[in-house]
Amino acid sequence: MAEAVPEAQDTVQVIPGSRLLWRINTRPPNSAQMYNFTSFTVSLNELPAGMEKVLAPTDCRLRPDIRSMENGNMDLASQEKERLEEKQRAARRERAKDEVEWQTRWFHQGRNPHTGAPDWLYSGGYFERDFTGCPDIY
Repeated sequence: MAEAVPEAQDTVQVIPGSRLLWRINTRPPNSAQMYNFTSFTVSLNELPAGMEKVLAPTDCRLRPDIRSMENGNMDLASQEKERLEEKQRAARRERAKDEVEWQTRWFHQGRNPHTGAPDWLYSGGYFERDFTGCPDIY
């Protein structure tokens, strides 16, 4: 049996003289069945009608295995996950055969201009919505 989620949760110790800027909302009633996600977290993978037209074809909200799981079709979700994993292995073998190194599309490694630490930096291009060069990963 899943443990009940407390009505309110304090996630940090209050520091004297500090001011509370944000408090977590209470979890939805079915939170225990949804990995104790908040309502916001559950909504992150929603795909409103028509949104797929403006998303990159590689957007995780388009994953057929996740869609099937969210729709309650666990058998299809499992089949899709296996298919996607084999597709990834085949793509990796093809790149290795051609000696092609995987390159990310919208990010590159570099120094964070604010911290100087190694970081992933946005390369640009995503918001122009030109997805013609995106691989078919699903």
